[in-house]
Amino acid sequence: MTDPSFLALQSAVAGRFSLESELGRGGMGIVFLARDVILERPIAIKLLAPSLAARADMRRRFLREARLAAQCFHPNIVPIHEVAEAGDLAWFVMGYVPGETLAERLRRTGPLPANSIRRIGREIGWALAYAHERGVVHRDVKPENILLEQGTDRALIADFGIAVADSGPHASGEVAGTARFMAPEQALGEAVDGRADLYALGVTLYLAATGTYPFETGSALALVVQQSLQRAPSLREKAPALPSSLADAIDQCLAARADERYDHAAAFVAALERTPDGGELPVEVRAVRTGMASTLSLTDWALAIAYASFFLVLGEEAHSFGRAIMNGLVQGILTFTAGATLLRAGETLLAARRALKQGVRPDDVIEALAPPPVPPVTPLSTGKGLALLLAGAGVALGQAQIDVLGLPSTLEMIGNVFTWIAPPLLVHRAMVGAQYASGLSSWVYAFVRKPLAARVVGWLNGRHASPPVKAVPASAPTEVLLDRAAHEVFARLPQHMQQELRALPEATAALAQEAVALRARAQELSGALRAHRQSPAAGENALAALQQEQVVVNARLATAITALEAIRLDLLRLDANRSLPGNLTDHLNVVRDLQNRVDADDDVRRLLQPLRPEPTPV
Repeated sequence: MTDPSFLALQSAVAGRFSLESELGRGGMGIVFLARDVILERPIAIKLLAPSLAARADMRRRFLREARLAAQCFHPNIVPIHEVAEAGDLAWFVMGYVPGETLAERLRRTGPLPANSIRRIGREIGWALAYAHERGVVHRDVKPENILLEQGTDRALIADFGIAVADSGPHASGEVAGTARFMAPEQALGEAVDGRADLYALGVTLYLAATGTYPFETGSALALVVQQSLQRAPSLREKAPALPSSLADAIDQCLAARADERYDHAAAFVAALERTPDGGELPVEVRAVRTGMASTLSLTDWALAIAYASFFLVLGEEAHSFGRAIMNGLVQGILTFTAGATLLRAGETLLAARRALKQGVRPDDVIEALAPPPVPPVTPLSTGKGLALLLAGAGVALGQAQIDVLGLPSTLEMIGNVFTWIAPPLLVHRAMVGAQYASGLSSWVYAFVRKPLAARVVGWLNGRHASPPVKAVPASAPTEVLLDRAAHEVFARLPQHMQQELRALPEATAALAQEAVALRARAQELSGALRAHRQSPAAGENALAALQQEQVVVNARLATAITALEAIRLDLLRLDANRSLPGNLTDHLNVVRDLQNRVDADDDVRRLLQPLRPEPTPV
């Protein structure tokens, strides 16, 4: 807390974010844990290292690349909320993921089991596929930049600090990254695209599986030579117990030539899911996975047929005999499809229960019930998917016109068959392709199918509720935490300083209480505004008055928190400097400045007093 960077950044973001502690630091910058004052949630702030921030080119690059990374919104990418600079500082605000990095996990547990390696590879592969599709190459994939979320163990990629925009392979001449994880072309400053990230992911998973790097050398130059000229030792030799498809997929990522690796991250994810004839999953789990795959496929087809059927019926003339026949046929087909889907789903649940009874790990059954989305051969953009949907609807609507065109019987039969079969095919292709390209399938997998599968497995395993989750105590409001922090720093000061500032603890506590009251009033106003907006009888004047009061209360709350933050910062500076040799006059000036802040608290409290919520009349 007494680090100059901490103090400088807190001064710059006071009133919006409250810094709590340092999470880590590297060559590019320092990451702090902080709280969003308004939204009351933990966030992380990465500050560009002061030595680099002094260079205009590094500052521009840092901000540009942060804005580039902010374009990536994916369940397996740590989101960036804000990019900013002030004075000599440059930083960006990102989501805080409680848990540990993959590097910390490996130091704590050693090599990971195959199912964990497969899951991490799959989830980071999805994230990279998403970023690459949007023209972003990470360039620094490594265990330190992979976060494992506490509780869910979800893997997220973080720190796009040296990411670049990719408009196709290009050579920048710049060498940036971590030597042990850099692809040969990246280490030599040659053409770099998404395949360089796959190489780094391969090294990461190799390390997770074996506890060692593919190449062991103490010299960066020797490492580049080995990576460029030698083939990495096969993972099958280093970890013979690893499933063959998983080992082969990682080995292919480690190819020295970029064109020998996977063309894109989606192909790597698909390779992780392959199960050879020898079988890598327990027989019982394979039955569950096969059943679930067919259930999902039937569901997709049922939706496609329902969409196409609507337009087939709509194309017939209203109240006509043709519409009645078409409606009957469509209902029969949809009933059969829905019945087949439900029957297959039931068989899959029975297979899952049998697997659990035979001792299969619940985690394996969950993975089988929630298989990850498999990308189509050629992913479609959202625009192409919409075009196919419209084309399917158009062909279905045209079915009714075949009979009135007077075509020869052979052509009429071909036309009828085409207008029956083509619409579901077009719609199905559009649905599958567009879902994957838009990231919807990954989102549904992470937030719907996987949690639902966990609940189903808990129920099948004899627990009719989801497993109890360790309760996490609710965080105190920011103003309470600041008051507590100020008291802790005050207690560390020498007795003579505490005597000089004896009014400070009481004044700080009073200011914190006022802020608590203001926050409560702000919440009341938010509820009242929602009620007024939902009520058509709400008067415009009353609504405007509530909105005006909300603005004033929020402004006063921000002012109070900023004052508390300033007191904490001054105390931290005082605590940091008290043991250092320095100019006594400067030291006393700091004390006097702090005392002036304390004296001003009475004025602040008087300003805040009228805003305390009055009792509601009965």
